[in-house]
Amino acid sequence: ASRWHSMLLHEVLRKRLAGFQLRGNAPGAKDRPATRAEKIGHATRGHPRFRALCEDPRLIRMLEALIGPNPIWYGDMALCKPPRIGTDKPWHQDSAYFPYEPFGHGVGVWIALDDAAVANGCMQVLRGGHKLGPKRHVHLTDCTIEPGRVDVGGAEPIEMEAGGILLFSPLLPH
Repeated sequence: ASRWHSMLLHEVLRKRLAGFQLRGNAPGAKDRPATRAEKIGHATRGHPRFRALCEDPRLIRMLEALIGPNPIWYGDMALCKPPRIGTDKPWHQDSAYFPYEPFGHGVGVWIALDDAAVANGCMQVLRGGHKLGPKRHVHLTDCTIEPGRVDVGGAEPIEMEAGGILLFSPLLPH
């Protein structure tokens, strides 16, 4: 039954997500179509509801309080991580993915579309880790902080209900 559900979900996603840039997370996936939607790049270009989330005046006010007036929208993506499908996301800093400087002037925004709890693999962070500056990253199965560069023993889970929002530094290891 789970294979049938996966196939059905993929078919529904393919029809509903026309116009989105879909990519899988597996090695080499950037060069071939996704077999399931793991990442939706530029979601705001494909659907007005995603665009409305990014332009919500409440979000803009929060960003302006953190980094000043007229924040620049660098990019967006939706990560789809259903239970028992896909892979863990290794420890990283978003600054390793997005080439803008100075690194500390950006703000990552995570809006939970589903409840995120320890039981279903919510994000974990190293509280205060952004103060340690950028860390060297390597590309193993994915972009990850070089082993031994951070102590993840003090990782804290970030549980959120659907609709919750987390604002964080692009230097925060998570």
